[in-house]
Amino acid sequence: MLAFCCTWNFPGSDGREFPSVRASRSRSAIRAAEEIEKYLRHLYAFGPEVKLTIPEPKESEVAGLLVTTVELVSGESHDTAKMYLSKDGKF
Repeated sequence: MLAFCCTWNFPGSDGREFPSVRASRSRSAIRAAEEIEKYLRHLYAFGPEVKLTIPEPKESEVAGLLVTTVELVSGESHDTAKMYLSKDGKF
């Protein structure tokens, strides 16, 4: 289950860049961030000029869901959006 509500104005297609905090995260957290990034890049056609930073998901105020705040940077533009996902990692 994935609930993601925002409006972003970034063009592009494919490309990957992961946050520098990667080394301090668990394997499952890294995999979750990679899957979230892959999904968002496909859904919104973000290219390599768009940097996505995806912190480790944490418990949300909604039972059974995790939340993370995705940060997007493209040139001088940036935006953030909350992203909710199920605890089993399915969108």
